[in-house]
Amino acid sequence: MGRTNDVKGLKQIVENNGLLFQQGDSIDLALKIKKLYDDPETYEKVAQKCFDRAKNYDINKMVEQYIQRYKEVLNEA
Repeated sequence: MGRTNDVKGLKQIVENNGLLFQQGDSIDLALKIKKLYDDPETYEKVAQKCFDRAKNYDINKMVEQYIQRYKEVLNEA
């Protein structure tokens, strides 16, 4: 939950909501997993932030945004 490889594209999606680890750095990943395991408060904060961020990518929300944009484009034509 919230652990993402720090590569192009993913970094912008996570945007301080989850935890990033350096590509190929298994020790960094292990330390971050251990931090979440050992610290329930941090785990809950990260999990909630990730859940809230994921809502931005809900299919219904995205479809509505596309429909709105198409309407705007059609009205401009």
